[in-house]
Amino acid sequence: MSKDIINKALNLIKLGAYQEAETFLKDKLKISKDNPEFLNVLAYIKILKGHNEDAIKILQQLLKINPNFIRGWFNLGSAQQISKKYEEALVSYGKVISLKPDHAEALVNRGIAFTQLKKYKSALIDHEKAIEIKGNYYEAWLNCGIALKGLQRFKEALNSYKKAIKLKPNFYAGWLNQGTAYV
Repeated sequence: MSKDIINKALNLIKLGAYQEAETFLKDKLKISKDNPEFLNVLAYIKILKGHNEDAIKILQQLLKINPNFIRGWFNLGSAQQISKKYEEALVSYGKVISLKPDHAEALVNRGIAFTQLKKYKSALIDHEKAIEIKGNYYEAWLNCGIALKGLQRFKEALNSYKKAIKLKPNFYAGWLNQGTAYV
């Protein structure tokens, strides 16, 4: 039953019917107010609509109910990062990583937050760990290059960008960053 509700909400989201999906989930939450899956998808809708502060509040509520809900911590980190709350995002992604050390996406996102704070060594460590876990993760290679560039290690940055492009040839960010490595 719960899976069917989530699938219906996600299908509405795929169709771009955010308001309908939100209304649908809010109705279901009247019956099952502490369902973390419902709250997580509702927060995701808020993020898609650009209502990041609302998403953060919903996710904080969810995490009080279930403090080990990995997707909740990940989405909280994403909402915080979008809201430029990088220090808070580091904590949320750190929680994901403590619960699931091989969560490559959380490592990359935490690395991006470190980069935003100009903590390039920490960013590089996270991106390299993500690459160890998932070697074909082109976004990890790209962000590894950005951290290397921040550390003024331009030749290594260039090689990292090339690897990202090799993994995904039409990855415009890889090409763009490769060009800036020469500057």
